[in-house]
Amino acid sequence: MLTLTCASHQTHLPRSHTLAAIITVEHGGTSAPYPWRHTLDFKTLGRTHWASDLHIAPLAISLAERIKAPCIIAHFSRLLIDPNREPSSATLIPDHVVDDGLHLSMPALKQGERRERIRRLYAPYHKAVDCLALHYHTSVLLSLHSFTPLYRGIPRAHEAGVLFNEDTSGAAVFLDSLRHQGIDAQPNWPYSGRDGFIFSAETHARRHTMRHAIEIELRQDRLEDSDFVSRSLSALTTAILSLT
Repeated sequence: MLTLTCASHQTHLPRSHTLAAIITVEHGGTSAPYPWRHTLDFKTLGRTHWASDLHIAPLAISLAERIKAPCIIAHFSRLLIDPNREPSSATLIPDHVVDDGLHLSMPALKQGERRERIRRLYAPYHKAVDCLALHYHTSVLLSLHSFTPLYRGIPRAHEAGVLFNEDTSGAAVFLDSLRHQGIDAQPNWPYSGRDGFIFSAETHARRHTMRHAIEIELRQDRLEDSDFVSRSLSALTTAILSLT
């Protein structure tokens, strides 16, 4: 694959294309480009789910290579700005982090900084997704994420979630495929696409009249298991090809 990198994202383009899907990763990295690299407490948060979705970017690239699909990965930390939120969202730029034994306030935004983060990070990422959609004309937009096995003291027993809003038929295909591979997947879990948690995928799918907008959530600790990764790749490949 051909890899293109800029300040906000990395794009992987196939040498040939099957028109199967566009794959996106909104929380794929922890970078904090100048002038923000000194404003975040990465010693505390840089290797946690607060900074990025752990282990998901390699799986996304492997899936893209397998089905010869374009893949785009936002590699700036979501502590700076979250590309899976609408611009008016109160959680677009987090102002604090609360977790087990941790309560950390983020540095106050300087004047004009919100606008700059949108201009330099958020907007270029979304523009790049639009460019892929215009060029490849696919019917499936698949957004990949990972989640923690424990959140605020509550264990998350399931291994995967399929998030959707309007696309119930596409979600059913992904659920069936994951479960057929022995993966414990649940609909709209641990978050719900009907509560706006698939903002990025659904926004671009609607804009480009793509039939299917799905977000897959995989548990981070399971992504350290090579067998689970292999079964996930097989299940996602089957589901995508079933929809195209």
